[in-house]
Amino acid sequence: MSLSSLSSPARRLAALALLPLVGTAALVASAPSASAIDLTSPVVISEVYGGGGNSGATLKNDFIELYNNSTQAVDLSTWSVQYAAAPATGTTYQRTNLSGSIAAKSFYLIQQAAGAGGTADLPAPDAVGAIAMGGTAGKVALVSNQTTLTCGGDCDGAVGVVDYVGYGAATDFAGTGPTAAPSNTTSAQRNTSPFTNTGNNASDFTVAAPTPKAPLVSEPPAVDCSVTPLPAECVPGGKTIQDIQGDGFLSPERGNIVERVAGVVTAVRDTGSSRGFWIQQPNPDASRPTASSGIFVFTSTPAAVGDSVLVTGRVTDFYPLGTGETVATTSNLSITEITPTLVTVVSKGQTLPAPLVITETTVPGLYAPTPPSGNNIETISPVVPTRSVLEFWEAHEGMLVTVNDVRVVGPGNSFGEIYVTTKPAENATPRGGTYITDYNVPTGRLLVMPVSGQVPPANTGDQLTGATTGPVDWSRFGGYMIAATTLGERSDKGLTRTIATAQAIDQLAVGTYNVENLAPGD
Repeated sequence: MSLSSLSSPARRLAALALLPLVGTAALVASAPSASAIDLTSPVVISEVYGGGGNSGATLKNDFIELYNNSTQAVDLSTWSVQYAAAPATGTTYQRTNLSGSIAAKSFYLIQQAAGAGGTADLPAPDAVGAIAMGGTAGKVALVSNQTTLTCGGDCDGAVGVVDYVGYGAATDFAGTGPTAAPSNTTSAQRNTSPFTNTGNNASDFTVAAPTPKAPLVSEPPAVDCSVTPLPAECVPGGKTIQDIQGDGFLSPERGNIVERVAGVVTAVRDTGSSRGFWIQQPNPDASRPTASSGIFVFTSTPAAVGDSVLVTGRVTDFYPLGTGETVATTSNLSITEITPTLVTVVSKGQTLPAPLVITETTVPGLYAPTPPSGNNIETISPVVPTRSVLEFWEAHEGMLVTVNDVRVVGPGNSFGEIYVTTKPAENATPRGGTYITDYNVPTGRLLVMPVSGQVPPANTGDQLTGATTGPVDWSRFGGYMIAATTLGERSDKGLTRTIATAQAIDQLAVGTYNVENLAPGD
């Protein structure tokens, strides 16, 4: 079976990237494709305006505005902003080099070309360029170097691009689509205060009257949740995690702002591009087994395991997209997340919810369900956790789970991945691996990716002795996984190399190699 034979629409099995190994070779995983925008960067594009000096405009100049959401200054002396027109002529970028630094919790204004009209000057700019930006459509890249982009019409994922905004009719953008079209009297403005970047231009920006260097975002004062009477800021809002996760693959609250969602922090991931923490309802509604009581909070805001928190922010169904992929063509399922504008710690040192123990009979024997129509399983709602593997893990997305004494079926690798099986008797090979008969079998395969990014040098047939515990997450290269906070100890089962008998003069030697993990374009 070739990868290309299952390519599009690829979510029918959500399994093209599920690659448990059965031999002793290292994982032949292709590294993540070209760099995406840096969602952990504290410096973001906060506003773009191309109507300066045009008919009806008050401001004389176009501008690009940045914002630094961190508590430290960021050196911009080697950075640049770059602009391309949209859509047809947008393959050539014009560059304005930046200088100096951007202070903590501050704006950085880049003045661009002036038009013939307008009556008002911009506030004092921090950098000056001469780019004549489009008033209703264009593409702006924030780049961590001063080399002009040569990526043509697909630059949102180019190396060095820290943030990217396609506005109006732009054919290149971050996320699912460009911003709404601005005009001579309006700009595209990041709408999540204090300018959190979810990587989706379509939902992160709104169109309104230009606000260059508007007053700084005011951070809410710290709230003391130990006093009586309890402040309103310490009282949970109307939505629970189960309400947000809903009964299907997609959140019924996606795109909405939810306020003061209560949960206990169960795990923290503070490395890589997907930083944040998981929270879980301490007392979920047991009558809703299809609605997960755990969720990932995508943020650089620090948190500690055991914190009882209230999270306010926007709900998204996030897809990890490779270069050239769209939501319609990706084989990946989505992960429901909250991108917070406010995290309030109510108390610390709380007991974590007990993890669900996964045994050899817990996970169903069917891997992928059949959608009611078409081939996109994310149209299924409600999910039936007892029917298929994908529905089972979806119903527990973000929740703590534990596997005990599991056999390794794919060796630990440099990507911080290790494959195990929850069903030791399923399609077992003599050397300790698992036969893959098709993409639906084996159903017990499970990827483990520790939040630390480190895995032991375990080989096929070894065992992770003891408990491996963490929240359920999704990996672009391995489907549902455990983001392990606790990893079982490696027990070496002594797998050795197989040496074939040399062929005789009248025999043919045949060697095989698994290439199913290579992308069709490799």
